[in-house]
Amino acid sequence: SHLKVWNALIDDGMDLLGEMHFGKTGLPLDWVALNADGSVAPAVGYSNRFSYDAVRVPLYIWWYDPQSLRLVPFQNVWQRYGRLTTPAWFDVLGNSNAPYNLDGG
Repeated sequence: SHLKVWNALIDDGMDLLGEMHFGKTGLPLDWVALNADGSVAPAVGYSNRFSYDAVRVPLYIWWYDPQSLRLVPFQNVWQRYGRLTTPAWFDVLGNSNAPYNLDGG
C-alpha cells in the first residue's frame, strides 16, 4: 500500500512475529498472548501447537516477501518432511508432533 498506516502495521506484525519463537523449532504457536509490556508468551488455555490456525502465517509472509527471513523457522521444520509426510501439527513446547499428516493439498 502507499499508505503509511498499512506499512506500519505490516512492520509491527513482522516485529511481533520475530518475537514469537518457541521451543526447539522456533515456530510460533497458534495462539499467543501479547502482554501489556509488549512481550509475548504462550496463550493460557490454548494448546502449545503450531497447526492449522497458524499455518497461514508463512503463506502470508511469502506473499508479502518470498525472501523474508521470517520464513526460515517454517522452512527449517517443513524441509525435514516430504509433501505427503508432514505432520499436521507440532507441539512446539513439548517437542512432539501429530501422529497423522497434513492433507496433500
